[in-house]
Amino acid sequence: MKRLLSLHPLALAALALHFAVAPPVNATGWLTNSPMATSREWHTATLLLDGRLLVAGGVIGDWSGVMEIITAELFDPAAGRWTTTSTMNRPHYWHSATLLPNGKVLLAGGLGGNNSTATELFDPMCKTWITGDSLKHRRYWHSATLLHNGKVMVVGGQGINGALSAAELYDPATDGWTETGGMITPRRFHTATLLADGRLLVIGGEDGNHWISSAESYDPETGSWSETGALATARSWHTTTLLPNGLVLVVGGDQFDRRSRQ
Repeated sequence: MKRLLSLHPLALAALALHFAVAPPVNATGWLTNSPMATSREWHTATLLLDGRLLVAGGVIGDWSGVMEIITAELFDPAAGRWTTTSTMNRPHYWHSATLLPNGKVLLAGGLGGNNSTATELFDPMCKTWITGDSLKHRRYWHSATLLHNGKVMVVGGQGINGALSAAELYDPATDGWTETGGMITPRRFHTATLLADGRLLVIGGEDGNHWISSAESYDPETGSWSETGALATARSWHTTTLLPNGLVLVVGGDQFDRRSRQ
């Protein structure tokens, strides 16, 4: 459990500085910080090793029409303010963002720029974006998880012809993607939770026609999936949290019928 709950020393130092200089909270318990330079939704937010927060991509608009965003911003908790950083090489939304052990951030897939296989790497030291190796499958509404071996596991999501079962692994050492065993059930809007023993637990979601109650786990040692106990209630767009006792708590979610949008 120590491996899952520990923070990098730089992140701990930055958080300690933040709490040392932060003004007292108001009656509601919330602090008001400076706004971002750009309003956005369907973006990602990633905590960096030095304690800053990277917000990347997204859109302005709604289901009827959106403007893709190519910018990124950094929030400094010690100063309580946002600063713009270098722009991405292409817009991304409904993508994933994963902090790598080397401190870089991997953006993968999503819509934007008519290329949902695109990946980029953000280097916090140089504040630059580097185009990475392309995904094997076009996808968005997927999950991306850093495994104990340092590789990133991308699972499911929406593909060209519907929900995907395909999974692939990113190796930071080679900047390359390789396919691994596919899930038993295609799904999107699911969750992926890394367990203490290194397995990846994928829960729920939907396939475009049905909500999914099933769950399955991926074993990095064998590259295979196996079904586990099903949810009592099928759901998508939910949250999952690994608790200190090793249990996984599933909360909320959605059962809205999306077939009219297919």
